[in-house]
Amino acid sequence: MKTISSFPREIPPDGEFPVKAARGLGTVTIYHKARAKGDAIYHEFSIPYSHNGERRFHTFGSYDNAREKGNEMLAQLVSGDAGAITLTESDKVVYNRARAALGPIGVALDRAAEDYANLWQRMGGDHFKAAVDEFVARRDNVKPILVPDLVKLFVEEKTSRTKRGGKASPDYVKDLHARLGRFAATFPGPVASITPDAILAFLDGLKTNAGDKMTSRTWFNYARLLRTLFKFAQSRKFLAKDFDLMEGIDIRFDDDGKIEIFTAGELARLLSGARGKLIPFLAIGAFAGLRHAEIKRLDWAQVDLQRGFIEVTAANAKTRSRRLVPISANLNAWLQPYHRPSGRVAGYANCAKQLLRLVEEINAADADSAAPKLAWKRNGLRHSFVSYRMGEIHDAAKVAEEAGNSPQMIFKHYRELVRPEDAKAWFSIMPMRPANITQMPATQAAAL
Repeated sequence: MKTISSFPREIPPDGEFPVKAARGLGTVTIYHKARAKGDAIYHEFSIPYSHNGERRFHTFGSYDNAREKGNEMLAQLVSGDAGAITLTESDKVVYNRARAALGPIGVALDRAAEDYANLWQRMGGDHFKAAVDEFVARRDNVKPILVPDLVKLFVEEKTSRTKRGGKASPDYVKDLHARLGRFAATFPGPVASITPDAILAFLDGLKTNAGDKMTSRTWFNYARLLRTLFKFAQSRKFLAKDFDLMEGIDIRFDDDGKIEIFTAGELARLLSGARGKLIPFLAIGAFAGLRHAEIKRLDWAQVDLQRGFIEVTAANAKTRSRRLVPISANLNAWLQPYHRPSGRVAGYANCAKQLLRLVEEINAADADSAAPKLAWKRNGLRHSFVSYRMGEIHDAAKVAEEAGNSPQMIFKHYRELVRPEDAKAWFSIMPMRPANITQMPATQAAAL
């Protein structure tokens, strides 16, 4: 907004409003607003002024009248060098001294007075020196850093060593880069410039690649990771210890989403239509309840068919606690053709993609039949195992131990979800023959 010494005769183009003119001790501003009423357009020009500490406006229907009043108000202002006709001699001394103090920083006297009054009210008195001393001490003890640089340091530390001293998993590293890379791209400036409101806006604005709103679980995972990032920043003195960037952001997570499970009939269709390389993944998820990531990290050496259990090591478990999961009779039958002394159980690098592909293939093959369409259910294998296992043994503590979860969570979400007869049907699903022998490793096929 350009500042002039008087208002011109010609009305400025609409895009140049508001128009500000300055002379001596202050400024006068003309604002413009156009309003439509029916087919007619009405123009309003206004000039703000102060009366007994309150902000009021002179309003006019034409620019000429507003210009006349504006120049009249400018005429009442005189230059700072000559002083103002309404100022006493002592006032002039104070005024000139104030202007001299503000000169080096280029702040107008009226703005300095307004800011001072606002801060006085907010702090409840003249606490400026104490506030400034605290700010300077905090600033001097904090090292400046840009968000992308902070993220880089954080990822390097988290991927070089974990809490247990080992290397971070590739999935964890990928997740860090994806989530924190997105955050760094949104906030490329200094860490100290971020506010809790900006972080909340970032979290609430998260969208999927398809443009849909993120789930509450994803929102929670982002928020928890950012909290860890900021604690890391404080430990490295990039943020003040008492500066909480997550202040006012509730990141508690109550997973009250609907638990979706497969029926025994649906699982039988999945197993019968699956390629041999995918069957161990499906069977272990459905009949032992291991998490997707836990199966991806599982080695055949940890699957003991003779003794009847799967060892989920602390390094592979989400909870970082070792557990033994019993192998049911039907799971043993499904795994027998594929078991080997060692090697990855998961036959594909991206099993999630293969599962979706399997559903599409089954639906395509059954398109001409009366069979209902299959739909993949998020975490459906694990949810199904826990639900049917609860229906089978009615012991939340034991199911929690096998699933690597808390009894409270099991009891809250899975109690009485399925009937005992449904559980019996689930754990009775058996292979009709050595499944997909032609897709087994040659040494295993030859042994059958």
